Amino acid sequence: MFKNKAIKIEFEALVILIRKDFINLPFTWWVWVFLHFYSRR
Repeated sequence: MFKNKAIKIEFEALVILIRKDFINLPFTWWVWVFLHFYSRR
């Protein structure tokens, strides 16, 4: 179903960012959203 490993990389990066900067969760969320939609092109 997945054309590449982008989804897995995004998830792993998201987990790392949340663990590293849990206080900045809103910022991390927007970064993930941007990467998520950008990778769908």
